[in-house]
Amino acid sequence: MFKVALKGLAGRKLRALLTGLAIVLGVAMISGTYVLTDTLKAGFSQIFGSVYKSTDAVITGKSAIGNGNGNGSIAPSFSAALLSKIQKLPDVAEADGGVSDSAQLVGRNGKVVSNGFAPGLAFSVHPNGDQHFNPLVLVAGTWPRGPHQIAIDKSTADKKHYVVGDRIGAIARGPVQQYTISGIVKLGSVSSIGGATMAIFDLPTAQTIFGKQGRYDNIDVAAKQGVSPAKLVAEIKPILPPATQVRSGAEEAAKQTSDTSEFTGVLQKFLLAFGGIALFVGIFVIANTLSITIAQRA
Repeated sequence: MFKVALKGLAGRKLRALLTGLAIVLGVAMISGTYVLTDTLKAGFSQIFGSVYKSTDAVITGKSAIGNGNGNGSIAPSFSAALLSKIQKLPDVAEADGGVSDSAQLVGRNGKVVSNGFAPGLAFSVHPNGDQHFNPLVLVAGTWPRGPHQIAIDKSTADKKHYVVGDRIGAIARGPVQQYTISGIVKLGSVSSIGGATMAIFDLPTAQTIFGKQGRYDNIDVAAKQGVSPAKLVAEIKPILPPATQVRSGAEEAAKQTSDTSEFTGVLQKFLLAFGGIALFVGIFVIANTLSITIAQRA
């Protein structure tokens, strides 16, 4: 029987090849989807862990919509006056505020620099600070200073052939503005976050272009030696305004990872749908091939 099957396959080589190809494509699509999404989840988990490794507590805005944690919506900014209150707490060693938003980089051809569906991220930095809470690492140049400078991610710089001193456009809340590239950065050891572009401004510039003068999107806090993150969070909570919330650095990293996992879950379902179509086509091809073979034998 085995010899007869092999002889039949050898006699219809193209048919056997197409049948095998249908099986391989369907299985490869499904397995590849799981490998891709699991790799993305693990990568983002590692990234967010490194972002908050020097942070014991994170204060963010709390959205009026979504669940109690503000998930599922963009958290609002809050008054920068809160920072001075945080810095005066007895167990706080250091605290700093920042702005994070979205901005698209614009290349020399006047088109938005895009990598598929990856977003354009924007962050603020304190160019004269000690960068204790800054997860970004300078690869070349300096941190941006003043309203006409910007730093960009290394991935964009490499792909679009930008170096320190070049001009690049950015779209934030209005028309395209031109900036001089003062520095090129990475996020830890990663050149880009899942293909997202990064635009980095000094804090006053970021507050101006995003309409957040006198406001922060987050305050990062480091505890004094011997003080646990849980104790620091408990100390901060009583002085927070109603529209803000505080989490430990580990909790914030877990939340960011969870939010990202929701996106990768949607991506997984989208790709699995194509994998299902590939498997269905494979089943149809195999069934049709077998029915033709049986008819010929009969």
